[in-house]
Amino acid sequence: MAGEIAESLRYLWSHRFLRTLALSAGLINMGSAAYFAVLVLWVVGDGSRMGLAPSGYGLMLPAPWLLYVTAVAWGVAGSASNVLVISTRQRIIPGGLLGRVNAAYRLLGMGGMPVGAALGGLAGEVAGLPAVFLGATAVQVVAVAWVGRLVFSISTPVTSGVTIPDITGSR
Repeated sequence: MAGEIAESLRYLWSHRFLRTLALSAGLINMGSAAYFAVLVLWVVGDGSRMGLAPSGYGLMLPAPWLLYVTAVAWGVAGSASNVLVISTRQRIIPGGLLGRVNAAYRLLGMGGMPVGAALGGLAGEVAGLPAVFLGATAVQVVAVAWVGRLVFSISTPVTSGVTIPDITGSR
């Protein structure tokens, strides 16, 4: 069992593209968790920036149409990126390692969430909430730029060597 886990971690770490995707997912999730961990402090209470009553938190913005547009855009972007990333991982990772390497990938990607929430709270206490929001945004921008730089620097297809069946029936 430990040998299989080690094998999947070695595979993930040795594959530059998958490693970068996993680490950037962790950074993006870390920034998001830091941001949302302290957002309630910015929004709710007499001493908060927005001064909403606790009952108003769920209905948060004075301009709900903007919230809806943002939520839809965020949902579409998140769904599209998940489809692209998961499909790419499935094409790259050998079948015998797929489940274990995906588990290792998810550990790195989702592992950023509790770290980000803790760091967001600590940073909010030490440097203030605006610093958390700016820092979280900067971490996410860096993570996206890191993946973008990698994608544009690759001279061969990421899934080179993988045969893709012709599902159209044409030759």
